[in-house]
Amino acid sequence: MAIPTFDHLPDIKLIACDLDGTLLNEFHAIHDEFWPLVHALHARGITFCPASGRQYHNLLECFKPIADELIFIAENGAYVMQGGRELSSECLPTEAVRELAGVTRALLAGGAEVGTVLCGKRSAYIEWDHPAFMAEVGKYYQRLRKVDDLMGWRMNSSRWRCTPSTPRSAWRRRPSCPSAIASRSWSRASTGWM
Repeated sequence: MAIPTFDHLPDIKLIACDLDGTLLNEFHAIHDEFWPLVHALHARGITFCPASGRQYHNLLECFKPIADELIFIAENGAYVMQGGRELSSECLPTEAVRELAGVTRALLAGGAEVGTVLCGKRSAYIEWDHPAFMAEVGKYYQRLRKVDDLMGWRMNSSRWRCTPSTPRSAWRRRPSCPSAIASRSWSRASTGWM
């Protein structure tokens, strides 16, 4: 891929790019053409910024060879890191986490196939370990820990995102959920798990 040349250099300082469906190929790997391009950007003083709903630790693994040169926007913008230093984080109120955990538990008790991922700075946490659910969330969470009770287990990290996940077959049976929960996360269920 040829890198364009300009008569004058545009005043670009940062380029952010999504991963899934954009930068990653069909095997969930970074295209080979990306590496020389990102090195050329860096040589021009332009910072590349992976921006994704993926966990920060997952992004670090994807970009391991150049991680120190990047700014990472992880967890759909809830966690921003550069050089191992936190630039920004937005945490969910504890009450919102309790509400989502309660909704998920009620759905499971009613026979629905649904799991919730509670994301924190050190790890992501789940209660439900259905094999298909684990296979799917394992793609996006480098650090994933099963706990007996999302609300009863004491985490020493901030909580900033909850993602309910369900197989496509449950989409037509979408339950009544708080709008903050249903809008983004449940829409993902229409294309498979999470």
